[in-house]
Amino acid sequence: MKAILFFSISVFLSLPVYSQIEAQGHHRAIFATKRSQIVGAEKESITYGVVNNGLTVLYSNDPHIFEASYELFSSLNSIRDPVYFSSLESDVVSYRAYELPRYLVKNNLYNSKSVRVEQNLDRLYYGFSNDLLSVTAGRQAIGFGVARTVNPTDVIAPFNLVMIDTEQRYGNDAIRAHISTTDLSEIDFGAIFGENLEDKNNAYFVSAKFPVLNWDLEFLVNRFKKNLLYGANFSGNIKGAGAWLELAYNDLKKDNRLNYLRSSTGLEYLFPIDLTILAEYHYSEAGSRNYQDYGSISSSMAFLEAGVYLLAKNYLIVGLTYLISPLVNISMSQMTNLDDSSLLFTPGFEWNIEQDLTIDVGASIGLGRKSSTRLAPKSEFGSYDNSIYTKLRYYF
Repeated sequence: MKAILFFSISVFLSLPVYSQIEAQGHHRAIFATKRSQIVGAEKESITYGVVNNGLTVLYSNDPHIFEASYELFSSLNSIRDPVYFSSLESDVVSYRAYELPRYLVKNNLYNSKSVRVEQNLDRLYYGFSNDLLSVTAGRQAIGFGVARTVNPTDVIAPFNLVMIDTEQRYGNDAIRAHISTTDLSEIDFGAIFGENLEDKNNAYFVSAKFPVLNWDLEFLVNRFKKNLLYGANFSGNIKGAGAWLELAYNDLKKDNRLNYLRSSTGLEYLFPIDLTILAEYHYSEAGSRNYQDYGSISSSMAFLEAGVYLLAKNYLIVGLTYLISPLVNISMSQMTNLDDSSLLFTPGFEWNIEQDLTIDVGASIGLGRKSSTRLAPKSEFGSYDNSIYTKLRYYF
């Protein structure tokens, strides 16, 4: 991957002076509080503020393109229980061959008061495209699936239900190519590189996309970390409503050949009164209908390597977004675990104050049977932390 990044930078330096140059950036500030729902540990909490500053530089000279994006995260944390906080931290991106040192500053990490400055080289890639072919090499966004809430085919960098900053996907180190076979059909294939370029950490995929009777179809094969995923995506329109079906069959070679099916299907409709309603059903054979199994299955390879994070088998998601004005909207989403009857509410408010300035206020509220330990939850969302946040975004 170092060779790819060196090649990307070399191409960038060789671009003619008349290439188009564009620089843009953002400032995001997030203030949030999380509080535990575990019985006897209700005082476990973390209050934090994060300022994210990012700069993106884009050079283009048709048919070539080069993009680089760098971010700094500065955070101040107030923690009731340092052990609780350290258990919340995990590496977000696992498909990066090489990485910059994460921390530039880490003062009193995991202590009751901590200050951190982290860096993220999120994009660094070269791209070439013409009417028939496009190729990108380097750190770039990789995502799969057509479902709105849970994407079974996305095992590379899936979003989870309670992530606050979901504006863009984290960059992954990859080589990717699209070949257009017709105006509406294409073949997409590539390699995504994990730590030290070792095969056990890499992913390789190929997909074919084409239209059939006003529906868009995609079939996908992904070999990731020596496991296999066979996927299919269907998206179209039913009487004015957007419709989708996403399927993924997983064959996990590292887990005694554990095989399981995951699927998401749903509808989304925009009413004339600027109200959008969404309904999605998600099924996962990797989960369990019995909450007593939650503790054991969460350590299986499906959860550790295949992007699974929901513990049960059956879920119903209902969401709505209402546009109060062109600059203000409110939203509400409810995910119901149909097996243990727990609920997760995520209300939100967004106000576009000015053209490049937006404020968001939201929360994540879990309801269900409470447990005295995180290792053996009596319901899924009853063990989720409750949180509330405010996010301010400015773009330039």
